Amino acid sequence: MTDLKVSSPAAIKLYGKNFEEVQVTAEYVAEYKKVITSNNGKQIRFIYVAKKEKDSAWKIISIGTGP
Repeated sequence: MTDLKVSSPAAIKLYGKNFEEVQVTAEYVAEYKKVITSNNGKQIRFIYVAKKEKDSAWKIISIGTGP
């Protein structure tokens, strides 16, 4: 993986049941040893992270490829 770019957090809730939920977008170039479900090249993933409570650590709650 090369050329990783991560966006600033956007206040987009996924479940709405955590103290705080945000979405970040990760864009990168991937080169797979064996192509199965994705082709080599530019990839984009939408990653949701959340804090269950104010003092909780951030945890990934979902990773997707978009609408």
